[in-house]
Amino acid sequence: MKETLGPVYSNIMKVRASATELVIDFGCLFPDPGTTAPNEFEPIVRVVMAIQAAQPLADMLGKAYAAHDEAVQARITEEVKKANDAARRTAM
Repeated sequence: MKETLGPVYSNIMKVRASATELVIDFGCLFPDPGTTAPNEFEPIVRVVMAIQAAQPLADMLGKAYAAHDEAVQARITEEVKKANDAARRTAM
């Protein structure tokens, strides 16, 4: 029977590389407010891949981040436009 994958939230990671492998440890850390986050954490997921996969992964992550940034900028632009339009209507 095929096992389905569920989502795992991560807000911290550690990356290591050797001559042949890239290792990414993902974890979840919520330090108490006002404290410094520790340098070490307990990984909840570890991804080990061939080092040759590092550049395609970096490219995909870069494209995903750029798309996110573009969407956020479009939303901000739309909100500013709405606010300016409302201010103009009020001033009339």
